Amino acid sequence: MRDIRQLDEAYVESQEPTIVVRQQAILVNVVPIRAVVLRNACIVFDGPNNVVAVLQAKFREYSAENPTSPFEFSALEVILSTLTAGYSKSFETFRPVAEAALREVAKVERPRNEFEQMRGIQTTLAVLESHVVSMRRLLMSLLDNDDDLHMLYLTKMHNDPSLLQGEFNFDVDEATSLLEVHLRDIYGIQSQISLMGSNIQHTARVVDLLWTSKRNYLLLIDMSLRVMLLMLYCTNYWTGLFGQNIRSDFEDNEALFWGTTVFCAVWTFGAYAVVCKMFLARGLSLSWHKRV
Repeated sequence: MRDIRQLDEAYVESQEPTIVVRQQAILVNVVPIRAVVLRNACIVFDGPNNVVAVLQAKFREYSAENPTSPFEFSALEVILSTLTAGYSKSFETFRPVAEAALREVAKVERPRNEFEQMRGIQTTLAVLESHVVSMRRLLMSLLDNDDDLHMLYLTKMHNDPSLLQGEFNFDVDEATSLLEVHLRDIYGIQSQISLMGSNIQHTARVVDLLWTSKRNYLLLIDMSLRVMLLMLYCTNYWTGLFGQNIRSDFEDNEALFWGTTVFCAVWTFGAYAVVCKMFLARGLSLSWHKRV
C-alpha cells in the first residue's frame, strides 16, 4: 500500500519520475503515465490526453508483432515508447515556433515583443528539458541496479520462485537492451533540446551586443552634445558681459563686435576639438559616425 501511494501526487514530495520494482509488480509514475505492471496485467490510471486509449492501441500493436515477449516487457516497452514519442512530438511541435522566433529576433530592429516571445520559448524549453533529463537519469539508475534488472522478470520469477531465495544468476540482456534503446532515444532528444537552447542563448547574446553598441553610440552623442553645450555656455557668459547696461565705449566699436563674434566661434569649436582630442587620446571617440 505504501508503494501504491507513490502513484498519487498528494503523497510524493517531488514530481521526479519513478519506476519502483517490487516482487511481482512494477510501479511506473512518469508524467503523464501512472501504471502498475503485473506479470499478466497492466493497470493504468486515467490521465490527460487520452493516455489510456493511446497505451491500449500501442499494446495491441506491439503484442501482435511480438507475441512471445513476456507481458511485463511488452507493457514496459509500450509505456517507455509512448513517453519517448511524447517527448519527441512535443519538441518537434515546438521547434518550428522557436526557429521562427529566433529569425524574427535576429531580423527586427527593435525586437521587444520578440524578446518576450523568446523568453516564453526558453521557459517552455527548460520545462521540456527537465522532463527529458529526469527520465534519462531514471533509466540510467535502473540500468545500474542489478537487483532491479533481475526483478523486472516478473514471469520468470513467478514460474520459478526459487530464484528469489538465492542470488540472481540469470542473464538480464532483454531488460538491459529494452532500457538502453529508450535511453539512446532520450539522449538524442536531450541533445536536440540542448542545441536549441544553445541557439537561443547565442542569439540573445548577439542581440544584446547590438543593443549595447547602439546604447553606447547614443551615450557618445549625448556626451558630445554636452561638451558642445558647455562651450556655448562659456561664450554665452562672455557675450552676456557685453549685453549688460553698463556705460562703455565698446558699443560704438564695430570691429570689437565682430572680433568678439569670431573669438566666440573659434573658442566654441576650438575648445570642442581639444576636448575630443583628449578623449580620443584615452581611447574614447566622440565621433557621430555609427559603429555597430
